[in-house]
Amino acid sequence: MKRRKGEREKGGRSPIPRPVPLEAKGFPSGFTDSPIHFQTGFTILEAMIALVILSIALLALLRVMPVGIKGSKLAEETTIATMLAQRKIEEIRAAGYPDAATTNGTFAAPDNNFDWEMTVNSYITNLRDLSLSIYWPAASGSPGDRSGQRCVGIKTYVADYSK
Repeated sequence: MKRRKGEREKGGRSPIPRPVPLEAKGFPSGFTDSPIHFQTGFTILEAMIALVILSIALLALLRVMPVGIKGSKLAEETTIATMLAQRKIEEIRAAGYPDAATTNGTFAAPDNNFDWEMTVNSYITNLRDLSLSIYWPAASGSPGDRSGQRCVGIKTYVADYSK
């Protein structure tokens, strides 16, 4: 009996070796042995499109950068003002029981860009209500003019335990 081309002999192998699918070699499905699939690199059109997309993304980042810098500067100033307020509160507590009054001043260098204003009220005997506000930049006009300034405020109570 004559065998046809590609038929197997009984118990034997096919006389014509079958090609191994390219998927088994790690290539994506649909990949062929065509030489065009083995070319590497980018066309000039692909490179130009990539450059256009990259330049648009960089321009967007450059527009956002000043906003981030401004926000960072504001956060730094707010942190400094909060620390100065806490330091001033501790100075007042260390000095003893404060009198009911309103006082203000400017911090010494290097923090002379910050002003403070403190109000001490007495609503109950032996208890003072202490409100401290830190303003920046330091006032350049009249002492009561706070327009254009930022502010951080702290409020606490101080008790007189000596009585």
